[in-house]
Amino acid sequence: PGPPEKPRAASIEPRKVEISALESPLDVQDIRAARKLGVGLALCAAGIAFVLAIFILFTGSLAILQDEFKVFPETIRYSIAKDPSLGDEHLYIDHAKLAGLHLSKGPKGPDEVTRQSSQDRLGYASCGVHYFGLPLDAVDYAMLSEVAYFDRKEDIVDILQFAFAGSSSKQDFAVRFPEDQIFPLKPSKVPRLVEVDFPKLNVSVITVRGTDIGRMADFVEDIKMYTEPVVMQLISMVFPTVRFLSDHTIALMIDWHSCALRYFGLESKATYATYLEQYAKSVRDRRVVLTGHSLGGGIARLVALRDGYPSVTFSPPGIKQSHRKFGDLVLPELHDSTVTIIADHDIISRIDAQVGLLQIISCETSGQAMLLSCHMLESTICELINRCGDERFSRCDFRFSFASVVQYAWGRLRPKDKSFATSAAMVLLMVCGLLLAFGPRDVL
Repeated sequence: PGPPEKPRAASIEPRKVEISALESPLDVQDIRAARKLGVGLALCAAGIAFVLAIFILFTGSLAILQDEFKVFPETIRYSIAKDPSLGDEHLYIDHAKLAGLHLSKGPKGPDEVTRQSSQDRLGYASCGVHYFGLPLDAVDYAMLSEVAYFDRKEDIVDILQFAFAGSSSKQDFAVRFPEDQIFPLKPSKVPRLVEVDFPKLNVSVITVRGTDIGRMADFVEDIKMYTEPVVMQLISMVFPTVRFLSDHTIALMIDWHSCALRYFGLESKATYATYLEQYAKSVRDRRVVLTGHSLGGGIARLVALRDGYPSVTFSPPGIKQSHRKFGDLVLPELHDSTVTIIADHDIISRIDAQVGLLQIISCETSGQAMLLSCHMLESTICELINRCGDERFSRCDFRFSFASVVQYAWGRLRPKDKSFATSAAMVLLMVCGLLLAFGPRDVL
């Protein structure tokens, strides 16, 4: 017999083992939920972009039509009433049927809030402060910002005479306009400016009108200036970690986004600011101070930071995170010679981040803040007078009512046949529009 055979090694056939990293049903559900969330966010972003595009198209078309046909409705009115027997004088301002201001001068009653001067009572830190070495306080600049909403020179003179009467240095003033804005001229693609020259003070205060609901070009300028900060704030609501980014990083991101828009032919710079800058440089032989409310305040502060003017602004959107898109602005220098007064609960002034000396004041109509009650300049004027005190005025009352706007619109749109079905349909459409625009809680 031959040699014994060597034992053969057991042959092991390789088996294909499918190893899945997701063996748990819970992990699969998490992935599906994440996909649904991603799709939802994408659809939400697409919806916001679509609504913004429609709004831009709508406002841009209306702005072109307004400029073509010169249709600019007046949205603010005033009246001055005098009572010689009591020595009272009253100023009434009605702003777009939405906000009302009642300012009284005369003998002060013992129970009136404004009886004491700013030196006799506690108030805001800015109470009684004269800015930049001039005898002009926050109430003076607020009244100067208010008159920018009027078109006629005689109206502006009447209101300023009411506000500055009794002051030898301030009651002597001259009102000027740019040549292309003298009434009845109403250009639509430039900001509304009013220059108030105080010869005894050797200073000109240039006040810029805020967003006028009767001028669609103002809404277009709002979109051009503040789209990127609003988008960043919306992103931070979905991804809260964005809030941990520094203002410098966010400014870089906004600047990149603005450059991308310019690459596709979408201008996102402030064209209103260029017009104000040119006019401010034309004022010579006297100091220049810029002021304004809302959009006007944002434009005034931007030009002031660019060219080194002092500014006092009311309820403007911020500029700290979007300063790079507006030119050669350096972050540390944004706090120079700028004073900003904003109302608590104001949603407009929460856009971007504020700079400079900031004074936050209370808002008595905070329950209607989503309807922009705290953003109205008339509310700021009354709050400053009532909390700080002012020897010129005995009383200041602010009224805000969105129902008055609805009543005014209903009076204009009321059908002639007055049938029950038509009236009910109109009321239903108005209510649905309010609910969609502001939500049921704010409307009700």
